[in-house]
Amino acid sequence: MTNLLIVAATAASLTGARLRIPRLAAVAQRTGGSAFVKEARRLHELITTGEETA
Repeated sequence: MTNLLIVAATAASLTGARLRIPRLAAVAQRTGGSAFVKEARRLHELITTGEETA
């Protein structure tokens, strides 16, 4: 599942896609540092503001 988020973040970055996905936002708000949560945060940031985070 983490790999899918990585692909989605790459696609969003390349295409400039912007949208709101409530369940993704919920995962992005979770505490913790798992790869899944980190990638969810990165994707969420990309598709809601257009700025990639580290």
